[in-house]
Amino acid sequence: MGRAVTRAVILAAGQGTRLGPAAEGRPKILLDIGGKPLLERTLETLADAGLGNVTVVVGWKAEEVRAALGRRGECVENPDYAATNSLQSLWYAREALRGGAVVLNGDTFLDPEILDRLLRAGPDALAYDSTSGSGREHMKVVLHEGRVATLGKDLPPAQAAGENVGVFVLSPNGARVLVEKADALVRAGRREAWVAEAVQATAAEVPIRGVDVAGLPWAEIDFPFDLERARNEVWPAIEKRRRRKPLRLAAAAAIGAAMVASVGFGLWSWARPAQLWESVVPEAVEKTQRTWITLPDGRQKWWSAPGGAGVEVELEGPEQVRLETRLLLAATTGEEGEKYAVEIRLDGKPVDWAVLRASPDPEAALEGARVGDRDRTDVTVPAGRHRLRVGLVAGDPRTLLVRIRRPESPR
Repeated sequence: MGRAVTRAVILAAGQGTRLGPAAEGRPKILLDIGGKPLLERTLETLADAGLGNVTVVVGWKAEEVRAALGRRGECVENPDYAATNSLQSLWYAREALRGGAVVLNGDTFLDPEILDRLLRAGPDALAYDSTSGSGREHMKVVLHEGRVATLGKDLPPAQAAGENVGVFVLSPNGARVLVEKADALVRAGRREAWVAEAVQATAAEVPIRGVDVAGLPWAEIDFPFDLERARNEVWPAIEKRRRRKPLRLAAAAAIGAAMVASVGFGLWSWARPAQLWESVVPEAVEKTQRTWITLPDGRQKWWSAPGGAGVEVELEGPEQVRLETRLLLAATTGEEGEKYAVEIRLDGKPVDWAVLRASPDPEAALEGARVGDRDRTDVTVPAGRHRLRVGLVAGDPRTLLVRIRRPESPR
C-alpha cells in the first residue's frame, strides 16, 4: 500500500528565471506563501502525511535553502543546475529514492488532500488535474485504462487526461525502475531532459495509476502570474479547507484550561513530527461497535459510537496519540457538509472540545450510510496511566466513527 512510503524527495535546484523580479532574488522554494516560505508549507504537508524523511535537491543559492531546511532533512546538490533540467536533479537524488518515495517539484504548492489521495492510490501513482492541461507550458498526461501512458508538454490537449501536478509516489520496485531509466538518460547525455521522460519510461514497465485531483487547489509556480495565483487564490482556498479541520471552542477551552496546559493538547498541528500510526483497541464501552469502511485501497477498521456514547482507551504516558473522527451524515447533507463537535476527556475530566465540519467523502463507503471526511486531532498524554475518551457532544445525535492511534513502535 502506498502509505508504507516514508521518504520524500523535493526537486528544488532550478534558478526560476521566468519569475524575473517577482522572485526578489530568492529560490522559488523560499518564496513567501501566506506568511511562510513555500518550503515550510511543503514540509508541513509532508509531515502531516507521515513523510518525515526528506531529501531536497539544491542548486542555485543552495546555502540559502540548506539554512532554511536546517536539521529537518538532508540536501544533495546538483552542481549542473544551470545547464540541466529536473531529470539531472532526480539522478543526483537516486540513493534517496531507493526503497520507494514521494517525488515532488519544489515549485509545486498543493493542498494536503492531494498528497493524501495520491498515497491512498499507491503503491505507484501520479497526480493530474483533469480541469487543466490546455496550455503550451502544461506537462500533459495521457492515460490508458487509468494508467500513465505518455507525458509531455507538446502533446495535443485533446488526447490528454489533464495536467501533471508535479507529484508522484513510487513503490520500491517503481523507484528502482525509475532510477534505472534516469541513469540511462543521463549516461546518454540527455542533460536537458525532464523527470517526466523517466516517469514515462518507467510506466512502460511498472503500472502507474493516474489520480485525478480536479477541484483541489494547487499551483506550479513558473511565472509571476503563477506566484500571484498561489498567494491570492490557492493559499486562501487551502486555508479555507484547513479551517474545516479542528477549531478550538473558546468556552470549552476555558473549562479545561489548566488541564489543557498539563496534557499538552494540540489541535491540527501542521508542524508536528511525521509518524507512522497504529490503532489502539478501545475498551468495551456500551454501544461501541467495530465498523469497517471501504476505501480505494481496501477496508479500514473504525469504531462507531452513537451520540451520547464514546470511544475510550487506556494509555500509558507520556505518549502522543491521534484522534481520527468521521461523522455518518444524513442523506440530505450537501457538499458543504455539516458541523459537529466532539469532547475529549482524560480520566473522566473534560480536556477540550473540537468543532469540526464533516463533508461527504466520495471515496469512503459504508453500506446504508454516507460517510463524512476524516478529521484529525493530536493529544499528548502525560506520564502515568490514563483513560482517554472521545465522543460526540453537539449537533444531531448521529453516529461518530472514531480511531484512536499512537505512533507505530520501532521494529
